[in-house]
Amino acid sequence: MPQIKSLLLSRGATQGMLALFDQSIASVTTFLTMLLLAQSCSQDEVGIYSLCFSLVMLANVIQERALLSPYLVFVHQRENQSDDKLLGSTLVHQAVLAFLVTLSVSAYLVYLFVSNSNQQMTTSVVVLLFATPAMMLRDFVRTISFTHLKMRGALVVDAAVFVLQIGGIGLLAYLDLLTVPRALLVVGASCAVATVLWLATKQQDFSIEWTEVPGDWKKHWAYSKWLVAGRLLGNGSRLFMPWVVAWMIDLSSAGALAVCATLAGISWVFVRGINNLMRPRAVQALNHGGTKALVSELSLTAIIFSICLGSMCVVYLFAGDWLLRILYGPDFTDATPALIVLGFNTLATSLAMTSSNGLAALERPKGNFLGEAATFVTTVVLAVPLINAYGITGAAGAILGGSLASVVVMTAVLSRELRTLDATTGR
Repeated sequence: MPQIKSLLLSRGATQGMLALFDQSIASVTTFLTMLLLAQSCSQDEVGIYSLCFSLVMLANVIQERALLSPYLVFVHQRENQSDDKLLGSTLVHQAVLAFLVTLSVSAYLVYLFVSNSNQQMTTSVVVLLFATPAMMLRDFVRTISFTHLKMRGALVVDAAVFVLQIGGIGLLAYLDLLTVPRALLVVGASCAVATVLWLATKQQDFSIEWTEVPGDWKKHWAYSKWLVAGRLLGNGSRLFMPWVVAWMIDLSSAGALAVCATLAGISWVFVRGINNLMRPRAVQALNHGGTKALVSELSLTAIIFSICLGSMCVVYLFAGDWLLRILYGPDFTDATPALIVLGFNTLATSLAMTSSNGLAALERPKGNFLGEAATFVTTVVLAVPLINAYGITGAAGAILGGSLASVVVMTAVLSRELRTLDATTGR
């Protein structure tokens, strides 16, 4: 297609390659961390790590929707204005959110102490109390770099995390000292150092105008409240799936599901790397070329996702058993069907993200809410019966069903909004 050829020959191709390289580093870091844990710890311990990590991911989801998504939209609308003050306000908002998350983790820690829960789980949450703010801030600064299409800034952060995190966890594994609390401590410290490096090298200027902080929050929240509610429904159901599996089956099964999710997550090298580039391009396409340019950009994104992730699904289908045996050992090969299902889930999720990019560009966050609500309802309805019938494969099937529901709903809403905008503005 001429569009693909044009993209490959454009300046955006360099940015795209940097985005893919950066996401490769981030994904490999997550993959190697889980690999070292699976090889050095028990399946129960892997399950505990997955439960703790899901809490951090939930915090990052809220951060991304409440703070970073509106920042992406509004920073590109500030004509002839410096955006350093907007970033300063958003950093203040991020600090407040991190404090609230810390309070929530503290409340869960109190529950663990009172209920005399698993000792390693309790110790892990103690470490998580200090690691979570650093992990959130790392995700914040790298997303800011992507928003301004400064891929090298994200590379500074993710390369530093890779060296420190894998080096630290690898050393602990080599010395036979690796435990879940120590792994979380290394992850948190690595994120803290990388964030300080980002700030020290001034990857993005910012200044705090305290009088503008409340007004910027009101504007951002008015835009993002539906995004937050929707993402809590959509991603919340997926992030809580390890907890459901641990409750309905056991910690070992939660660990096996986490291993499959991490291996299938290699595909997110393509999803997040491409989306980090294509989402800002969608906003710019609408602002400069109208709805036709937006549809063209979204179509290109969907084609790229389908080719890349469809290929990964074939790999999981024919080589999933071999991959699990080679990487994690024969004890994990029973989880092969779950790996295959989660591979197809990544493809479905990427197509839902494409429609979400369009809705974000149109400033129609309620459409995302409807899609995520469909994800939540479908996943919850399917989870218990499928897990009872098929174990962790059923859990993966429930997640896939939710993603497919999201694709259908968000694509329908996007099509309606585009028709409405064309009819009213002629854009």
